[in-house]
Amino acid sequence: MVEFVAPQPVPVTKPEQQPIQDPIAPIPERRVNVATRVLAALVIIIIWVLLSMTRSQLLLLAHPICSSGILPIPFCSWGSPIMDPGEMFDWPDGDIILRSTHNTKTRDFRVHRLFLSCASPVFKDLLTVPQCTSPPTTVCVFNMDDPPRAIELILRFIYPSSFPPVLDDLTTVSEALIIANTYKIEVARSRLRSSLVRLAETEPLRVYAVAYRLGFENEMKVASTHTLPINIPALAQLPDEFKFVPATEYHRLIYLHTRYRNEAMAITTRSQPGVFDALAGAFGILRFVGSSATGEAARAAMLKAIVDIIMKGTPLDFGSLALALETDYGIGVDAEGIGNIIHSVLEKINALNLTV
Repeated sequence: MVEFVAPQPVPVTKPEQQPIQDPIAPIPERRVNVATRVLAALVIIIIWVLLSMTRSQLLLLAHPICSSGILPIPFCSWGSPIMDPGEMFDWPDGDIILRSTHNTKTRDFRVHRLFLSCASPVFKDLLTVPQCTSPPTTVCVFNMDDPPRAIELILRFIYPSSFPPVLDDLTTVSEALIIANTYKIEVARSRLRSSLVRLAETEPLRVYAVAYRLGFENEMKVASTHTLPINIPALAQLPDEFKFVPATEYHRLIYLHTRYRNEAMAITTRSQPGVFDALAGAFGILRFVGSSATGEAARAAMLKAIVDIIMKGTPLDFGSLALALETDYGIGVDAEGIGNIIHSVLEKINALNLTV
């Protein structure tokens, strides 16, 4: 008898799987140690540099960061003198104190006599008086009846490492100019005078009065030109700076405005002897819309309207002029055409360079 034996299953051998490499494998210990040491060295160097910097250098370093708004305001101001640039004029090694006693308020600026003497020959002489030649342990106090903001602005010109002064406030600029004139601080006076010319574009009357008070004839002339678009007699009140301007100087300014109007009228009439006819003919932009306007009345109204709008300065509103002519005199005028004539007159009158 034959016995049948079932075949045994052959074991299947699986290929060995290669271990999958972890993409976030740890850095070898040696590389970690090297990176840590380099980072620690950089931190130590940065701390050493910061500790070795002077107070003024730290102020200059922090100013653009805090003023840029990257850091929150509390971080820049809480418990830190960095956001108060005025404190940089409180040098621990300063050998002289400029004491402002303006309006019963006192503020001290502890600075260096070397800087003051180099910037001002007047300070150089004043600092040789007995109370300022005492031993180095005693700090000389020099009283000044000037606003602290003006003294601080002057010091910003004298100290080369301070923040650049901002010259956008006419009151402070004029106060600082008085100090610069009194103590002959040329490094500040030249820059401050230049700022007057720029400020004359926006505040001509105030600049005119300030320039007169300080004896700056050139700045007065520049400011007087910028006052021409202003109807001064119609002002309810003049700027406070005019309390230092005598009546003769005020009359000089008013006379300039009278000359300007007369020249505008003369140039308009002379350059366009038939301005009324030119508008009606060559430009083809004038028409009568009513029978009430006679030839001479319309001609006089047109000349006066042109001069009036010139006296108002820029921007010139030709649309309003055209509407007024049509409403008051029954004259229809194209704004673009009359604008061309007015610009032509303006070029000629501005070429005269009228000043006080």
